[in-house]
Amino acid sequence: MKSIAVLLFAFLLGCVIAQAKKNTQPVNPNGSLVQVQIISRHCDRLPSASSKIPADPIDWQLVSGLALGDLTGLGQQQCRELGEHLRERYLSEDASSRISGITANYNASMFSFRSTNFDRALNSMQTIALGLFPDKTGDRATVNYLAKNDKGKKKWALPHGQQAVPIHTVADDYENLLLGFTYCNTVQKRYNTAFGTKALAYLNANRTFVNQLYTATGWTTGDLTISTLIDLLIVQKAHNMLNIKWVNDNWTQVLKMRDDVLSLLYSYDVMGKEGSSVLIQTLIENMNSLNKKYIHYSAHDSTLQALTGSLKLNQDSDYAFLGGQPNYGAHIVAELYQTAAGNKTVRFMHGNQFDSTSLTPLILKNLGCQTEYCPLETFTQLTSQYSTTTNWCVDCANKGKVVCAPYFLSVVTPCTTSTN
Repeated sequence: MKSIAVLLFAFLLGCVIAQAKKNTQPVNPNGSLVQVQIISRHCDRLPSASSKIPADPIDWQLVSGLALGDLTGLGQQQCRELGEHLRERYLSEDASSRISGITANYNASMFSFRSTNFDRALNSMQTIALGLFPDKTGDRATVNYLAKNDKGKKKWALPHGQQAVPIHTVADDYENLLLGFTYCNTVQKRYNTAFGTKALAYLNANRTFVNQLYTATGWTTGDLTISTLIDLLIVQKAHNMLNIKWVNDNWTQVLKMRDDVLSLLYSYDVMGKEGSSVLIQTLIENMNSLNKKYIHYSAHDSTLQALTGSLKLNQDSDYAFLGGQPNYGAHIVAELYQTAAGNKTVRFMHGNQFDSTSLTPLILKNLGCQTEYCPLETFTQLTSQYSTTTNWCVDCANKGKVVCAPYFLSVVTPCTTSTN
C-alpha cells in the first residue's frame, strides 16, 4: 500500500513539473506581447495580364477556369498554411509568442481583418482565417444564447465548427492605406523617373542577358513590358508549366535581374515619406489605442516593398533581400510589447513566405532605432521625421484623385452669392 502511495505521489509530482515547464515562458524585459499587426502578400495567383509568352503560350483562363489574377488552388493551400503557422505562433495556448489575453477562437473585440479590393487578396484573407481558426473553433450559438446545448461548443452554426470572419475593404480608388504609393502622384512621378533612368540603365548594362531572354521567349515588346514577361514566367514555373529550356537553365539569373530592378524602384528615394504614410500612421494609431489584439492586412508584394522602402529597411545590407519581390505569403509583423508600467516597444519581424515557421527580426537602424525593440515613442518620432507626411493628399499633389476629393472639397472657400 505504501509503495502504491509513493508511486502515485511521484506520478502526480511529475505531472505538476511537466505542466510547470509547459507553462513557463521566458520573461521579456520589454513586457508582454499585447498586439500584432500583420501585412501579408497574397498567395499563388494566375497572371494578372492577358499576354502570353510567344514561345510557350498558355491560355490560363481556359486551363484553370479562373479569372486573370485570381488566387489559385495552390494559393489557397499556401494561405491556409500561413494561417496555421500564425495561429501556432500567436494564438494557441502553448504558442511560443502568444498574445497576452487573446482567445484562440474568433472574438470580434480582439480581431480585425482588412484587405485590398482584389479577389486574390480577399480570397487569401479568407483562407488565412481558415488556418487561424480551424474546424471546431467556431463556437457561435444559433438560437438561445442561454441554453447550455446551444452555445456552439456542441452545436455549431456552420458545418464542422468552421468560423466565418468579417473582412473589410474599400473601393480601389480609395485604397490609400495598402496601396497609397499607387495613388500618390508624387511617388508615381519618382517611380517613373527611376524606371526611365536607373532601371533602364541596369537593363542596358545587362543587355546581352536581356536579349537572350527575349529571344528564348519570343518576347517582342521590349523593356517597358519586361515585368509582364517575368510575371508570366514565374506563374508557369510555379505550376510546372514552363517549357523553355534556356529560361529554366538560367532561372536564378532571371530572378536576380527582377529583384535588382525592383530594389531600384522601391528604394527610399522613390517611396519617401508618402509611399506608406497612411499605413504607418494607421499602425501607430492601432498601437496607441490597443482596440484590437490581432490585426491582419491582406495586400500585395508592392505593399511590402513600399513599406520596407519607407522604413529604410531595404537600404540595409543585412536586409537586402527586402528590396526584391516578396514571395507568396511573405509577411511583415509589427509586434507591440507593453510593460506593467505601461511602456510600449515595437518589434518588426519578417516571414519569408507562407510556410515560414520562424520570423526574422528587423532592426530599423537606417531609420534611427538601433535596437530590436524600438520604444514606441521613438518609433513615432522617427517615422514622423522620415516615413510619414502630415498631409498626404497635398504632398502627393492628389487634387485630381478620388481618394482625396473629400479633403480638397473641405478646404474650398465657399462663395457668397446674392440674387435680385
